[in-house]
Amino acid sequence: MKFAAVYFIGVSLFMSIPPEGEGARLKLRRTKSRSYKKSVWFNDCGSIYDILELSITGCVQTPCKLQLGALVAVNAEFNDYGEDVHVLKHDAYWVLNAVNTKASVTPQACDGKSCPFRGDEGLAFTANLYINMTLPALRGTLFWEVYNESEERVMCYKVPISLMVP
Repeated sequence: MKFAAVYFIGVSLFMSIPPEGEGARLKLRRTKSRSYKKSVWFNDCGSIYDILELSITGCVQTPCKLQLGALVAVNAEFNDYGEDVHVLKHDAYWVLNAVNTKASVTPQACDGKSCPFRGDEGLAFTANLYINMTLPALRGTLFWEVYNESEERVMCYKVPISLMVP
């Protein structure tokens, strides 16, 4: 499969050009890198909803320095474009030296009673992330996906992290 890349002010567009004989359709995928005043820097990896702000307790710049054994809150504010989402399921991983390790997130899902809630500019959720002591003290990435009640991935983001020994 041939790929062509076009970069435009922090937004990259990737076009997948099918080999000859597979049709003339072009697939377009947009990825965004975001950084807002109150938000930590993150890379949007294919969200349907617009992530307006992302914060992680104790993280003011990336890579986020996270202490092994700590419990941190992850807050995200987003625009669901009127879809009236009621259920959000979290799936998060630590990517360290190209190895994915499941992250411990609570609650694993919010059921619409207390989450998502109204934020300053859109809907929001808060989840707690436990940084397991068995993880190695390395730089890597926190990879986080959020699914709706139809099991459709509606948010995906990656945050550079550095795990630190207490």
